[in-house]
Amino acid sequence: MEKNFNPFSLPSCFVRTKDDSKSKPEPPPPRQLELQPYRQRLPDAPPPQRRSPPPKRALLPYEYPPPSGRPSMFTQLPAEIILLIVEPVGLLQRVRVMRTCRYLHQVLEPNLYRHLNLLDPNLYRRSGRLHLALHSRPALISQILTYRGPIFPHKHGELLWNLRIGEDPRWSIGLAVFQKAVNIRDLYFTDYINWTAGFQLAPYREAVDHMVLDRLVIQVRGDFVDVVQVLRKQPELTRLELLWGGGGWENLEATDVPKLRSLSATLETATLIVPGRPVEEVNLLPSQGVRRLHEELLECFSRSTRVVRKFEMKLYDPFDEDAVRDTIQAVARNLPAIEDLTIYVGGKISGRM
Repeated sequence: MEKNFNPFSLPSCFVRTKDDSKSKPEPPPPRQLELQPYRQRLPDAPPPQRRSPPPKRALLPYEYPPPSGRPSMFTQLPAEIILLIVEPVGLLQRVRVMRTCRYLHQVLEPNLYRHLNLLDPNLYRRSGRLHLALHSRPALISQILTYRGPIFPHKHGELLWNLRIGEDPRWSIGLAVFQKAVNIRDLYFTDYINWTAGFQLAPYREAVDHMVLDRLVIQVRGDFVDVVQVLRKQPELTRLELLWGGGGWENLEATDVPKLRSLSATLETATLIVPGRPVEEVNLLPSQGVRRLHEELLECFSRSTRVVRKFEMKLYDPFDEDAVRDTIQAVARNLPAIEDLTIYVGGKISGRM
């Protein structure tokens, strides 16, 4: 045994010094194990199968192709059913429905142009925009069935007799529209332009001659304007309204307007048109203060090939009750089959009447 041996002394390799404590990092803390629940691995699901679409059928002429994408129950309805649903609502509501999707826009847009009634002042001022829209989209012109508006969209305060026919571009735009509107059945030009006569407006008359009208309203300036030549080209006409002006009735032949059922005209004009035609409704417009109906005038109405069942007139004799009484008695004697009688009296009458 070596001398000076200390059994409690350790070798230098087991003695920790200050330098060794700085150079060697401390051991990391013991790792805690996290227990996770057992998950059973399921087999992979088969890919989803796309549902086969229903068989396509041939579209009818009034139907439109359904929209692409996710189908809707409302858009799967036929176009004619959708038109019946929106028919009772107003114009503004139809526009709101039309703006919901492209399919409804395609279905309802032609329906907006079926019946154009510009008698409303707000719509009358926009008649120029309407003509431009129809001129730029000719496919919509064939959808027009009713047109009640100006033949020429003039500006506010613009005098009609100062217009230069043929030189203004608005004339050519309107002419191009009416030449293609061959499906119009109800026509009423609201301005007092003598479109039924004159060589300058002959293209407009030719456009009207190509229409098969059921109702025609004529409103022109002066009694010298011959309207018989326009009526001669409309054998299917059943309703005629002569609101203002018009003449040439001595040239009316027995074969003109053979299907006329309803007539609105002055007393003098009605006595020339009714005989020999199947007129059932007569509306006498005021003409220089009609005071009473005489027997010879009512006899002309009784010569209609059909029985007159609706009669309407206006009397302007406010203080003579005998004239009103005589008129009612004359109507009862000569037109006994009347079911709807209306007489407007321009004055006061007593309760004895």
